[in-house]
Parts: sequence; C-alpha cells; structure tokens
Amino acid sequence: MSDKISSVGKIEGWLVEKYSSTPYIQALAALVVGAVGTTPNITPFLAGMAGTALVLIDAGFRDMVHKRQEILFDELAKGEQLLSAEVIKNEDFLHAFFVTYRAAIRNRQKEKIQRFARILLTGVQTNNLDSDDLEEFVGILDALSDRELQLLKLLKQWEDQFPLQINSENNELLYQFSKYWSNFKLDAERQLSITAMELPSRLESISRTGLYVSLAGTLWDLEVGEGILTPRFSEFIKWIENENLADL
Repeated sequence: MSDKISSVGKIEGWLVEKYSSTPYIQALAALVVGAVGTTPNITPFLAGMAGTALVLIDAGFRDMVHKRQEILFDELAKGEQLLSAEVIKNEDFLHAFFVTYRAAIRNRQKEKIQRFARILLTGVQTNNLDSDDLEEFVGILDALSDRELQLLKLLKQWEDQFPLQINSENNELLYQFSKYWSNFKLDAERQLSITAMELPSRLESISRTGLYVSLAGTLWDLEVGEGILTPRFSEFIKWIENENLADL
C-alpha cells in the first residue's frame, strides 16, 4: 500500500515539477493534481482477476488524467505572462479556471483541450473573467464535436467568399446562398463525410449553440438547412484560437 501511495505521489510531483520555470502554472498544477478522485485503498479487496483489474483501471485512469492535465498546462504556460499572484488568487479567475479545467479533463482530443486553455487565457487577457462569455464559450466548445466545429469553419470560408449584401435602395438583405451552398454541401461530404441528406439535421443540431441559425422557412426560396453563421461565431473563434497569444 505504501509503495502505491509513493508511486502516485511521484507521478503527481513530476507534473508539478515540470512547470518549475513557470511558477503560476506550477501553482495551478499543484492545486489540481491531488484533486482527481480515484478508488480509495487501492490494494485489491476483490479476489483474483477482479482485484487485479481494479488496480489496472485505477492506474489507467490516473495516466489518462495526467496526460490531459499536461496538455492543458502546457498550453496555459504559453500565456503565463498574463498571470500574476494578484490574478491567480482572484475569485473570478479561480472560478473560471475550475470551469475550464473540468471541461478540459472530460475531453480526449489534444486540440480541444488546448482550445479550453485559450478560452481561459483570453478571459484574462481581455479582463472578461467575470463575464458570461467565458463560461458560455467553455460550454459551447464542450458541446461541439470536432467535426461540427470543422463544419462551421468550412461554412465560414464560403461565407467569406460570398458575403451578405445590402440593397442600397431599400436596405433589403441579399443572401448569396445560390452562389455557394451547393459547393458547401459537396465540401462537407468530401472533407467531413457529411452527406447532403444529413447536412440539414447536422446544422439544426449545431444551432443549439447559437453560432448558426437556419433561415429556411423565413425566406421562400431557401432549401432545408440553408442558414448563416451568427456574430457569436466570430467572437467564439477569437476566444478559442486567439492568435494574439502567439505574440506574448
């Protein structure tokens, strides 16, 4: 039993030690490495194979969590210049950190975990830790699959090529769907394996995030599924990609 406790402590100590050159990230790592719930008294209390399996599951769980922690903290370390003793002890920051941390640990994709880190850093950088944006964007990112996010980015590429126009005579909005929607559907199938038949339901599902809105039914000449990205999408992308962090 003591050997197992020592081994766990060594693993967790390694995670904290790695960030010795970035003290504020090290402090955050130290805050959470001991907070991962696991099976108490891991010495097998079940006989034979069942007891052995329990030990293996516990070890696998710890390894999985540590890998995700490392991805998150590596990305946060890129923006450590934004942190200070004053920032990390602030209640708004701690709340935002734990919201971000819980979401990151639930996800397995490296890129997605890195995006959670960027949301937190963007909140610090823009002094928006106490706004609803941070928590909402964490929730949206958590709810979106990678393929759904890529689908929205693909639609953004086509919208940028054929932007919404305004009739100068009557201020009527002039949508450009006829110029790109067929090609968008082809790209969605070719790049993301989303068929034209399932695309409308995919987009309708994504609309729950508020990043996309379907206009079918509001304009008589639109086919099912045709719609546009909302201004919220552009703001969301700024938070999860934040190119300004690269200049820190």
